[in-house]
Amino acid sequence: MAGDKTKALLSFLKETARIRQKRISAYRKDADKLLWFAELPRDLPQTWRDACRSAFVADNPAEIPTLWLEVRKKRKPLSPPLPEHLRDWVPQKFQDHPDDYIYKEPDELLDLLNEEITVLVEKRSSDPHAPPQEPRISVEQVAEVRRLKDYPQLEDAWLSYLENEWKPWAQEMRTWKQIEDLYEKVDFMRRRIEEAEERYELILAVGLLQWRDPTGTAVKRHLLTAPAEISLDAAPGVLTVGPAASFEKFRVELDMLELQDRPRLEGSDLEDRLEELDVQAWDNEKVAEILRIIANKARPDAQVYEDIWTPFDREDETFRVVYAPALVLRERRPTAYEELISRFLKAFEGKSIPSTTAPWERFVSEGEPLGSPCLGGPNDDFDLNNAGARLFFPLPTNDEQRRIAERLRARPYVLVKGPPGTGKSQAIANLICHLLATGERVLVTAHAPKALTVLRERLPADIRDLCVTALGSSREDYVLLEHSVRGILSRKNEWKGEAWARAEIDRLEKELCQLQNESAEVDRQLRECREAETHPHVLWAGYQGTAAQIARQVVKESDAYGWFPELTDDQNRCPLEPEDIVFLADVHAALTEAHLNELQLEIGTFSLPDPGEFAQAIDNLTAAERAAEAAQAGLPEEWLGALQQFSEENLNECNKFLKQLEEHAAWATRVLGNLAAEILKDLLVARYDRWDRLAQEVTDLIEWIYAARERAGTAPIDLPSNVDEAKLLADTRRRLEHFRKGGGAG
Repeated sequence: MAGDKTKALLSFLKETARIRQKRISAYRKDADKLLWFAELPRDLPQTWRDACRSAFVADNPAEIPTLWLEVRKKRKPLSPPLPEHLRDWVPQKFQDHPDDYIYKEPDELLDLLNEEITVLVEKRSSDPHAPPQEPRISVEQVAEVRRLKDYPQLEDAWLSYLENEWKPWAQEMRTWKQIEDLYEKVDFMRRRIEEAEERYELILAVGLLQWRDPTGTAVKRHLLTAPAEISLDAAPGVLTVGPAASFEKFRVELDMLELQDRPRLEGSDLEDRLEELDVQAWDNEKVAEILRIIANKARPDAQVYEDIWTPFDREDETFRVVYAPALVLRERRPTAYEELISRFLKAFEGKSIPSTTAPWERFVSEGEPLGSPCLGGPNDDFDLNNAGARLFFPLPTNDEQRRIAERLRARPYVLVKGPPGTGKSQAIANLICHLLATGERVLVTAHAPKALTVLRERLPADIRDLCVTALGSSREDYVLLEHSVRGILSRKNEWKGEAWARAEIDRLEKELCQLQNESAEVDRQLRECREAETHPHVLWAGYQGTAAQIARQVVKESDAYGWFPELTDDQNRCPLEPEDIVFLADVHAALTEAHLNELQLEIGTFSLPDPGEFAQAIDNLTAAERAAEAAQAGLPEEWLGALQQFSEENLNECNKFLKQLEEHAAWATRVLGNLAAEILKDLLVARYDRWDRLAQEVTDLIEWIYAARERAGTAPIDLPSNVDEAKLLADTRRRLEHFRKGGGAG
């Protein structure tokens, strides 16, 4: 009777869970994140082959069957620098954000140059008002408009830059962009799982169902899924996606369909095929056989496309299943409860009734006559009375925790509710320790692994080593589970026998009794101290109040007076005068431990140098150190390391050359002015063409001047005696300016 009631109740709970479960017919854009394997880059250049690997796109996937995906972070290629003569003509947007143009061909960028630009140029003009002792030529900066059509060589240089430098970089940049986008998607999934593993799950999915069911609802979800996990090797920046530690086989998901549309898969060899498939979801032929079994049992018009990797644009009334492998990050489905109830039902369908717990027996037997037998299981007298009234709580406790223990004495279950931070985890930790101490076994479950982690950290170390810890399904969690089991087995192997255990218990009982007596004595002393605190005291030096108030004042002034030792007789006065105390304080501060050790060293038998010579040597050393520090100021460490590799002879030669270069540069600056800096800059980077051309032009001009001077030297010039030479010079200058502005001789 009780067994039938249990099965009926479990069946009711299972059907209720199914009815209450919300149907999710398709992936949700706002909640689910999908990475389609059709988006994986293929035919990568040889230097990029290690950036993305996957058994789904590998030539020989059998060599890497569990490597569902591996993405390696690559360094971003640097854009090629623009030639100096093109920088003013290329738009600033192109120079600041070259990544925005990587998908354009060079032909599309030919017209990108500015049609005209405005630059500042130097204009020289005569200054008639300048004093005689100063130059009569003035130089000013004026704006000049330059048009692209006047410089056809710039378009040729731009085309050469695009073809020879930009195009190869853009191709490499597009490849890097593919890998970087893929890396960011996978890393986003990894971070989301780490932040909220209890809310999200990561799966590998194949067999995308696209269908519009009879109710008009669009169905778009995968039929085969398996748990996956992402591991990060942070040093090289490698993300690896593979089967999770909890992987057993691919499972069939049909909860996206209405109950009447779900195929009945009993009696098929589907489970055997899933076992054979194992982790090889990249084998689309094996996957196709499984998908055909599901599709043909679901609808007579079903179609399976094992060679299609991307979803169709829309769904219709045809039951279509495409291969379409994808990595899916989604919110966890609330199916664990239903699966647990199903396992319970399966256990109760056998001939022997499994054992149950006292709370379940109490729950099932409600409503039956008193004295009716319960289901077979553990003893009904589950309580905490095995050890009398003593509570084995190792952590600090309070009245609420003691009341929880009292409730467990009366019934085999208790419900504790409270907001975060009210001590629920500590209460559970105390109860675990107490139940283990009284011979019970404890199972602790939680909705999220983080709650179990927090609770495990609350347990004392000795109790923690006795716990079988299963916090989650990741590989780290399985390693922790294995470690905890090994620890328990090790403790079992190190067991010293019943006699040793009894003697240890007796010893601990005596120690506990002694501690309890000491605690009672401390409580008594605390009460006496509390009573003494209310009695006021008046002491010299202005100390008055209760003992606690005086103690707080002493502690407050401890920084000022704490260094002084206590006096053996507080009635005696200090025999030192104030100035003696100041002197001793200064000497005491100077006598550090290092100084005392130095004073205790032996001087030896050698002769010491003259104090004056020694002082001069110290001054020379100090000056040399300061000079070295000044020379190294502002010099990067890598430059200093590079200089240390050369010999002193090479450095001296380099210094001599730099001094000569500095002298020549100073002479050139006096002669050429600011132009000298530009000349030196080009010469140091081997840009000789421009200055060779200018030097040749100047040479030709000088030769022409010499020739003109020779011609002018033979021509006689006679001025009338009544001509004012100053006026003649001014008129000549105005005439010259007139000619320079384009005026005629009329």
